[in-house]
Amino acid sequence: DDDYDQTLTEYSYNSGLVWQATDYDTLRLNTARGLEVPSLLAFGIDNTLAPGLVFGGDPRVQTSIFTNYELAWDHSIQVINGLFRSAIFYNTSTDLKSVPGRIDGLSVYPDNVGDSKSHGIELSLEGKIGEHIDWGIGYMYQNIDDDIPSISGTVLTGSPKEFDRSNPDHHINLKLGYKNGPWELDGLAYYVSGTDQVSGIDGSYTAYTLEDID
Repeated sequence: DDDYDQTLTEYSYNSGLVWQATDYDTLRLNTARGLEVPSLLAFGIDNTLAPGLVFGGDPRVQTSIFTNYELAWDHSIQVINGLFRSAIFYNTSTDLKSVPGRIDGLSVYPDNVGDSKSHGIELSLEGKIGEHIDWGIGYMYQNIDDDIPSISGTVLTGSPKEFDRSNPDHHINLKLGYKNGPWELDGLAYYVSGTDQVSGIDGSYTAYTLEDID
C-alpha cells in the first residue's frame, strides 16, 4: 500500500546567545525547535473492536513541530542582594496531533487537528534580608491563540485539543524562606487565573465541552 511508504525528514535545534553587557546586566536570546514524531501505533494500528467499529492508525499523520523564541534580561541588584529577571517569548505549534482526531462513522483515527501559537512575558524579583531570609516574587502573562477547526464556541467536535481557554492567562508566585545552619523553612503561594476544563459530553465519544473553572 503506497500510503504506508512514508518518509519523514525534520530537524530540531536548541541554541542560545548570551551577552554580558555590564557587571550587572546579562542579555540572552534563545530559540529552540522540537518535534513530536508519530508513533508506530499512530501510523499503522488496526484494531477492529466490532463490525464497523475500528480504532486505527493513519500513515498520513505528520510530525508536530514546536518552535520557541525568547529574549531575556537579567539585572543584578546589590541593594537587595538579589536579581531581577525579565523575558518575552513567542511559541508556535503546528500540525498538532490528537487521538481521536478523525471520526469516520464509529471508527476513530489519529489526525493532525490544527495549530496553536502563544506569546507572553515573564518577570521575577528575588533577594535576601540579612543572612537568613530570602524572598521572591514572579509573574507570567501568556496569550494563546488556537487555530483548531474542531472548536466551535464551547463545544469541541472530534478532538479534545484546546489550549486557549484551558490554560490560565496569569500566573503569580510568591516565596519566603528562612535558613539557619542545617535548617531551612520555605513558604510558597501560587495563583493562576480562571480556566476552562475540557470535559466529555454524556452519551458521546466524539464531542467535548469546555467547563468553567475559577
